[in-house]
Amino acid sequence: MLKVIICDDNEVFLKYISKKIHEIAMNNNLNVNIKTYLSGKSMLFDLEDHIHSVDILFIDVLMDDMTGIDVSKKMREYGSNAQIIFITSVKSHVFEALDVMPPHYLIKSEIDDRVIESILMKAVTLSNKYKKSMFLYKVGHSKKTIKCEDIVFFEINNRVVTMHCSDKTEEVFYSTMDNLENGLDKSEFIRIHRSYIVNITKVASINSKNVICRDGTILPVGRKYTGKLKNQYSKFILENI
Repeated sequence: MLKVIICDDNEVFLKYISKKIHEIAMNNNLNVNIKTYLSGKSMLFDLEDHIHSVDILFIDVLMDDMTGIDVSKKMREYGSNAQIIFITSVKSHVFEALDVMPPHYLIKSEIDDRVIESILMKAVTLSNKYKKSMFLYKVGHSKKTIKCEDIVFFEINNRVVTMHCSDKTEEVFYSTMDNLENGLDKSEFIRIHRSYIVNITKVASINSKNVICRDGTILPVGRKYTGKLKNQYSKFILENI
C-alpha cells in the first residue's frame, strides 16, 4: 500500500488531481491510499505522529497559509523521506527547493494524463527502492530509520528486539518476530533461528550449526532453518561473484 498525500488550496484542482491519480493507480494495478488537504498547516498537524507513513506527496508551491517548499522542509526535519512532487504555475519556484530534494514538478498549465502518469510512476519506483533500502522501527514514541546495509542481525527475546549494527552499536525496541520479518526485505534478511534474523550480505560463512558474520559474530542456526539458509546464501554468492 502506497500512501499518497495531495495538498493544494484550490479545491477544484485538488479533486481533479486526486481523481487522476486514482485512475492511473487503478490502470497500473497500484494499491494506493490517497488523502487530500487544502492547507499545508493542517496537513502537517494531521500527519505529525505518522509522517514516516507518507510515500508520495503532491503539493502546491504557492499556498496562502504556508508554501509547499516550507511544508516540504518541515517534513524533512521530521524525518520524512517521501517522494515530493511540486505543483506550480511558475517553473522557477521549483528550484527554490533544491535543498529539500531533487525536484519533481508539475506545471499546472501543462498537466495532462500522460504527464501525471509519468511523474507518478517515477515517484512510485523511487519510493519502492527507498523502502527496500531502509528499515523503519519505533523506540518509545519516536520513529526511526536505518539503512538496511548497516544492520548485521536482529536478536529477539520475549518481544524485545536488539538490532546489532555494523558500527558495533545496538538499538533496542519492541516487536513480535512476525512483525519484524514482515518489515524486512526477504531477499536480504533471513530467519536462522527462533531468536535470530541475519542480514545475508553480512554473512562470511555458514555450516549446519552456525552462521559466522563478517564482523566475527557467531550465531546459532536452528535445524528447521538450515535448508532455506543454505539455498538463500548460495543464491547470494552466485549473484555477487
